[in-house]
Amino acid sequence: MRVSSYGHKVAPFFPHQYKLKKAIEAFSGTKTNTYVAGPSVAVANDKFAGCIVLPNGLIMFVPYSRNLIGLYDPVTNTFKDGPAVPTGSARYRGGCLHAETGIVVMSPLLSPTIGLYDTIRNEFRTGPDLGSSPGYHGAIVSSVTGKVILVPGTSPYIGIYDVVKNTFTQGPAHGGTATTYFSGAEELPDGRILLIPYGAQAFVIYDPILNTCTKVVTGITSAAYYGSAKLPNGDVVCAPYTAATITIFRWRSYTMYTVPCPVGGAKFRNAALAPDGRVFFGPSTYDRLGWYNPATDSYEEGDPLGLGSVVKFAGIAQAANGELILAPHVNEAVGRIKAVSAGALPAAAMTSIQWNKN
Repeated sequence: MRVSSYGHKVAPFFPHQYKLKKAIEAFSGTKTNTYVAGPSVAVANDKFAGCIVLPNGLIMFVPYSRNLIGLYDPVTNTFKDGPAVPTGSARYRGGCLHAETGIVVMSPLLSPTIGLYDTIRNEFRTGPDLGSSPGYHGAIVSSVTGKVILVPGTSPYIGIYDVVKNTFTQGPAHGGTATTYFSGAEELPDGRILLIPYGAQAFVIYDPILNTCTKVVTGITSAAYYGSAKLPNGDVVCAPYTAATITIFRWRSYTMYTVPCPVGGAKFRNAALAPDGRVFFGPSTYDRLGWYNPATDSYEEGDPLGLGSVVKFAGIAQAANGELILAPHVNEAVGRIKAVSAGALPAAAMTSIQWNKN
């Protein structure tokens, strides 16, 4: 088993695994699968790309081409603008909460600097300057090193950001062969980082101890997946973008299998666990809610949303009340998914570094 062979701390995953399994087993509500429009947001295209659960329970929307951080309160169902960020298009794509410092690290796509949101002071500041168009598509905290791993989108290299020292290090080359390589990452229970293939046509494992990248599964179609969610057993469910299948990556064997889903481009962006254990995908151009049901090992979907074929949302996260919150990209309102009638997964797990990234 890879956990014992890796030889370093892997404990952060397993206490949450137990609590999540117990919560899902205890679920007794109904599956409502309802979409509700939340509060209005400014009329503008490409507003946000990613959402993070903050320690105070608010949901932060990562600014993509908008010049303000977005903050949604799931208790009062209200939206407000946060601190301003440097103006420009496609500044940040995704991010993660570095719990030790209370800082949300925003992954720089075209922004020359890493974006930092201080949740304690409610202020934005810039991190290290990476130069023109650094090209990162997501961020995740390594429980092994405590550093933030920046996911290479158009960059040929892994990015490593030390939040405490405020320093950036270029990591190893990942060996991808496409223009846009990866679109998110998951830390596996053994401490390694799984890069989710967008155009790379392969799953790649980043080892934070050895500082190496290794291809483990190849043959993925181009522009296949956009983000992912981790099941309580540690396996990873990849959100289908243009792929006609959901891919589930088995972490114990480093293999994958697929489940059919609708054919079509740009269907979903990112994914999140629901209180009953299903994985919901954030609707992009697809006008229905879609989800993976691990109980039946199948794709399921709801009724039409009536929102059209625009890129509606780009980011999804579970709030403390159990609702799944969607970050508006082109859509003019926050999205709310009431997957179940009542219940929520443990907040400690949902705000941990294992699940709180997008």
